[in-house]
Amino acid sequence: MGVLATVAGAIGSVASFAGSMMQANAASATAAYQAQIAANNAIIAKQNANYASAKGEAESTALGMKNRAQVGQIKAAQAASGVDPNTGSFAAASTGAEELGQLQTNTVRNDAARESWNYLTQSNNFTAQSQLDTAESDEISQYAPVGAFGSLLSSASSVASRYNNWQNASG
Repeated sequence: MGVLATVAGAIGSVASFAGSMMQANAASATAAYQAQIAANNAIIAKQNANYASAKGEAESTALGMKNRAQVGQIKAAQAASGVDPNTGSFAAASTGAEELGQLQTNTVRNDAARESWNYLTQSNNFTAQSQLDTAESDEISQYAPVGAFGSLLSSASSVASRYNNWQNASG
């Protein structure tokens, strides 16, 4: 009975070692997978930042054209009614329209820059998370054998103790 228990203990020790290694490998693979997801998300966030900048530039260009056309219409209507659009309150009206148009264009550019900055910040956060997950995966891979070997030694010590107890009881 004692030999059987000793052998079973030894087999259990080896199985425990193998299980510890498999568990560590799975944890390392999970961390590596999470690192890759974060890296992919960082790339997507950078692309979104570029898209936001391009969109803002396109919208501000289109808005600038629209605003210049409106100012042109104002001046044309003023001139058609027989007044000089470049003097007095008529000039002030077209100048006000130009300034309002410029404010709208600047607002669109500012909003696009803020959106782009938010995406770049998000990209930096994803990059940092990817680096952290990669380090975790590397650490798990590097130190898994140490932990598994410690478990094996602990189990071996227990098996040796049981074997000695069996020898003392038999002998």
